[in-house]
Amino acid sequence: MAQFHMIGNHCLYNLPRTKLIPLLKIPSENLHVYDEFSPCPEYHFIVLDAYDFSALGWPGDHKVALEANQFLREKNPNSDKNSPNGLIGVERRFVLFNGAVAKEQLSWLEGTLQDCDQRNQNVVVCSHLPLDPRAAAPEALLWNYDEICDDYFLVTKIIHKFKCVKACFSGHDHKGGYCVELLMHMGSTTVALRLLLNALPEQTYMAMSMFIATGCLLLGLIRWHPLR
Repeated sequence: MAQFHMIGNHCLYNLPRTKLIPLLKIPSENLHVYDEFSPCPEYHFIVLDAYDFSALGWPGDHKVALEANQFLREKNPNSDKNSPNGLIGVERRFVLFNGAVAKEQLSWLEGTLQDCDQRNQNVVVCSHLPLDPRAAAPEALLWNYDEICDDYFLVTKIIHKFKCVKACFSGHDHKGGYCVELLMHMGSTTVALRLLLNALPEQTYMAMSMFIATGCLLLGLIRWHPLR
């Protein structure tokens, strides 16, 4: 069975990209790990690299790390950059444990969605960091979520240009979240999946998505109590 990994902050706390990417055998170009695949003609999956622009995982003297640290200094006045204290609303996302999708990946995303739209495919976008403030806590959001998804309906951004996007799945926000976009042509669903580590020792958390021609069925999150 094919596996597609999304890099998250806890991965990057433990291993730099230079070690993590070959360990997980993730296809990569210059240590960037966004990808796409079609398991069948009707569906196309896009896997974003949510820490493409981040202070995590890159060597300290790498251009990306230097620019990301400078960005954080400008956005977050706290000495502890993991703290959102004093930041208001969605500004609380500007913390060290988050990141952003850089310009090259944004351009790739738009081009990929345009191609999928022309092929009348159903697209599922996957990102470790949530893309919509209605589906996650402010401090869990992608730094530049508003360049990718709608900013409270005020500005149409990349994802909402294309009717092909049917769902966005993410993690990171431990409590999870959910919203459905009903405006315009969308009818798309955004889900932040709950943290697996919240399971008790005797429990197993899991989720399974079933994709059919007319839609997607998300089964879970399941709390399973094994028989003793």
